[in-house]
Amino acid sequence: MGVIGLFFILLYLFGVAILALLVLWLVPSFRVTISNGFVFVAGGIGGTIGLILANMVLRTFELSLFSYIPVSKKGEATTILVFGSALIGGTALVWLKVRLLGRRRHRDRN
Repeated sequence: MGVIGLFFILLYLFGVAILALLVLWLVPSFRVTISNGFVFVAGGIGGTIGLILANMVLRTFELSLFSYIPVSKKGEATTILVFGSALIGGTALVWLKVRLLGRRRHRDRN
């Protein structure tokens, strides 16, 4: 993997952590807690892995997410897709956690 690969992984995780703080701070029903932050990062990683798997499946059918993007813009498009998939995956997992634990806590109070 090397030092450059490790640098990009750390840069990705830092970006997803910043994205987690923004989403948890801006969405009123999500609270900024450490557990929600970890859940968001885990969901973000899952969303990015899902994007990679979807692209692999599309390539088997000779389709690609990047086929219509000019070569000079592929870096920007990749960054937007990766962090967009992290945003969707992280937000979905935190929403699911808040929704399921909220019901359980409400049921335990009664």
